[in-house]
Amino acid sequence: MQASDYPVISVNACPWNMAGWFHEKSDNVLDYLSDLCDNISKLKKGEEVDFDFIESLLTWSINDALKLVEMSTGSEQLYCHKNVEYIFENGHAGYRKLMKDFGMPHQIDIHEEAKQEQERERTERWRTHLQPYITGDRSNATKVHEMLNLIEKLTSLEEQLAKDLQKVTMHGEYEWEWFVEKYGAKT
Repeated sequence: MQASDYPVISVNACPWNMAGWFHEKSDNVLDYLSDLCDNISKLKKGEEVDFDFIESLLTWSINDALKLVEMSTGSEQLYCHKNVEYIFENGHAGYRKLMKDFGMPHQIDIHEEAKQEQERERTERWRTHLQPYITGDRSNATKVHEMLNLIEKLTSLEEQLAKDLQKVTMHGEYEWEWFVEKYGAKT
């Protein structure tokens, strides 16, 4: 694809087509990140890597990504060496704070909303699939244990439930009635 085939990208601050510039910066970020992937693969294989080069790849990626965000949102002064360093030194928390400081919390909120929705789904899973088995019938302990083992990522509540279930079934520290009182549906 030639530069003349790119879609037209216009930005209020610039009277010309910015497609080539956006392509260059996007391509740079992907190039740096793919180099980073190569280095991660080397690490996994036990091979040596140049950590200074890895830091450079990350810094260059943040650098061009900030340019893209600044240009695509019109956020003046977002891109600067100080902000690149801030994200590099503070990681995701630094990125989130920076975006919030520049009036772009919506980018972060989308991620947070998705995490909250997953947590709501997991809580619903707990209520609809596990809790009905936590009744006076002790034979349900095996069913609850089996169901917990099928869950790929347990919530903190499910992790505690699993630990407490072991205290009842494996260690005999507590009676089934204690478990039902703690986790069963309240009527």
